[in-house]
Amino acid sequence: RGCFVAMTLALVSQSAGFVPTFCARRLPACASGRLHVCSTAAVHTRMAVAAGGKSRLLKAIKKPLGTIAIMAEIKRRDPATPDLEFPIPSIQELSQSLNTAKVQSIAVWTDYQEYGTSTDDLQQVVAAQQKFKGNFPGPAPVLMLSKAVSCDDIKAAASAGAAGVLLSESLSAEELTAHVKACQHEGLEAVVVCRDNEHAQMALGAGAQVLALDTKFLGVDASIALSHCGQDAQVLIALGGIKTLEDAWKLRDAGFGCIVVGEEFLAAAYGRAGEVRQGGGKDGLNAAVCKGDTIRQNDLNTFIKALGAKASVKFGPTGVNSFREMGANNKRHYVVE
Repeated sequence: RGCFVAMTLALVSQSAGFVPTFCARRLPACASGRLHVCSTAAVHTRMAVAAGGKSRLLKAIKKPLGTIAIMAEIKRRDPATPDLEFPIPSIQELSQSLNTAKVQSIAVWTDYQEYGTSTDDLQQVVAAQQKFKGNFPGPAPVLMLSKAVSCDDIKAAASAGAAGVLLSESLSAEELTAHVKACQHEGLEAVVVCRDNEHAQMALGAGAQVLALDTKFLGVDASIALSHCGQDAQVLIALGGIKTLEDAWKLRDAGFGCIVVGEEFLAAAYGRAGEVRQGGGKDGLNAAVCKGDTIRQNDLNTFIKALGAKASVKFGPTGVNSFREMGANNKRHYVVE
């Protein structure tokens, strides 16, 4: 109801030959119980996506050939690595640190039982990004990650401020088409998970512009062998499983436009359990075990920069840990066995 009023005002103002300047309005809570923020920009984004234009997410991750966009994946744990957890004391601080590190986009898992993060965390990430409006880089668009998404979840994602939604490969062709249309209606980018060529063709047939090969499940080399599946997509994403800089560079050279990095980026930011942070410089050596509660911005910056570097697979450093050791000023890192 409130969005309809905003859309009507936007259309009337366009026809009158001027750009509306009214501010974002807080509208009544939607069915999910969350407030929906509707602004002129949001209205225009919805209209553009519905007309087949680019969403905020697509604009952020579509890069020139030979370069790759970095999407940071936020989660506190992962069922694939049950022994590894990242407490993330402040979601807002991490969100702002990612913008400082110049990631192109952010992804947040909302399956709390499995990943320890929720839609509330996604909202906090989005809110923290608004601090960067008018800056360069501006706010990073946020992709909602979930293993099972309904049309109601898509509406909730839009209400939370997400720019896109991950859609499962388990959906039927009919369900997938309905979900893609629901995303377009809400002004969101539908990112469809694929594990083979059949999934990819079904996603493209449903109207999806962005495909994500499940590199964490398939492996990097197997995903590269399937990269031709995404040749007709606007962007092909590598969804997780990136362990080294060489993985990122190989995926880039194979035609992937974006990589989703979770565990290794969190390790760069907070440190792994048992890792020692050793300061150097004029103050000498002062080693301390990382507790996972302090963001090491310098390490995070250099890690993100290295992933997106136009580097040689043959001659560049291949280990993420080795890069962190070489790239952080006046710091050395090693793991206590």
